[in-house]
Amino acid sequence: LFASAARDGSFRLWDFRQPAVHDVKVCNGHTDSVATAAFLGSTIVSAGDDRTVKTWDVRNFSQPLLSLRTEAAVNRLAVLPSRKLIAAPMDNGRVKIIDSSGGRVARVHHESGHKRAATSAAWGADEVLYTCAFDRAAMSWKLR
Repeated sequence: LFASAARDGSFRLWDFRQPAVHDVKVCNGHTDSVATAAFLGSTIVSAGDDRTVKTWDVRNFSQPLLSLRTEAAVNRLAVLPSRKLIAAPMDNGRVKIIDSSGGRVARVHHESGHKRAATSAAWGADEVLYTCAFDRAAMSWKLR
């Protein structure tokens, strides 16, 4: 399965296992553009311009399992399955680290962080988080 995000506030699951590719499910769980959707175990994490990060059970999109409000729109997020963490880079340059199992939130230290919109995040080896932004900077962050 593959997840895609859309400007209409939805994201879709696609099944590429069959010769004729088709969408399997559509989730209309956001009030503004969805910028990103990613698998985290048996859940999907979605986020976007409505300033929310939500997790969904793949089998049931009726209600989010977790819904967290952020202070800015969220861009290309990254998931760390081994610790069930979500890194959510935002338009204000900050990056939130969300524990999807309990909803706890940590924020990457802002003063030493990005000066403009953080556009994407990726987890590397040894649980290092890499982020980049419109300030033309790429940064790495080690979890404690």
